[in-house]
Amino acid sequence: VDVVRFLLEQHADPNAKAHCGATALHFAAEAGHLEIVRELVKWKSAMMVNGHGMTPLKVAAESCKADVVELLLAHADCDRKSRIEALELLGASFANDRENYDIMKTYHYLYLAMLERYRDSENLLEKDILPQIEAYGNRTECRTPQELECIRQDRDALHMEGLIVRERILGSDNIDVSHPIIYRGAVYADNMQFEQCIKLWLHALHLRQRGSRNTHKDLLRFAQVFSQMIHLNEPVKAKDIESVLRCSVLEIEQGMA
Repeated sequence: VDVVRFLLEQHADPNAKAHCGATALHFAAEAGHLEIVRELVKWKSAMMVNGHGMTPLKVAAESCKADVVELLLAHADCDRKSRIEALELLGASFANDRENYDIMKTYHYLYLAMLERYRDSENLLEKDILPQIEAYGNRTECRTPQELECIRQDRDALHMEGLIVRERILGSDNIDVSHPIIYRGAVYADNMQFEQCIKLWLHALHLRQRGSRNTHKDLLRFAQVFSQMIHLNEPVKAKDIESVLRCSVLEIEQGMA
C-alpha cells in the first residue's frame, strides 16, 4: 500500500492501462488487495472496462473477492444494474469455485441481488433470461425472490443456478465462463455421475471451441473419463463419443488453418 500511495502522490496515473486493457484497480480487485483498492478508489481510479469487457467490480465478483465487491459498491459510482449484476456474479461464483466454494454465500448474495431488483416496484429490473441449456438440466434461472427461496436447500439447483447466472452476466464467449463448468463436471465424475459430467464438459468444450481457444486439455479430459467409465463397466454412449470426435476433428482443422 505504501508503494501505491507513493506512486499516486508522485502523480502516477491511477487509470493507466496494461496491454490487456486492465488498470491497477483491475489487478488489485482480482487479487483481493483490499487496502490497495481502497487507496485507488480514494484517488479516483475509474471503473473502466478491460479488454474482456470487465470492470474492476466484475473482476472482483468473478474472483469471489466479497470484501472488495462490498467496498466498491459502497464507494464507487455504480448504476443499479451494475450493482445487481456484481452481487449476482459474486454469489454465482461462490457456487462453483474449487478454492472459494461456499453455498451459503451463494444464496446470500443471489438473494441480496434479487431484493435489489425488486426494491422499486415501479421500476423492476427484469433479467435477460438465457434459453434453456441441457447441460444445466434445462433449468430456467430464478426470476423472483420466491423462486430463489424454493431452491435455498437444494445444493444441486444452486450449483446450476450459479453456472446459468455466470454465463448470462459474463457472456458465453468470456474466457472465464468455462472453468467452473469444468469444475462442477469433475465433481460429478468423482461421484460417479458420469452423464451429468459429460453434458457439462461438452458444453464447456463447445464454448471454448466457439471462442477459438485451445481444447487439448478438454479432449484429454474426455479420454480420461471414458477410460474410467469402461474400467468401471459403465456404459459409454455412442453419441457422446461422436460429439467428442467431431470436436477433435474441428480442433485439428483449426490447428491446420
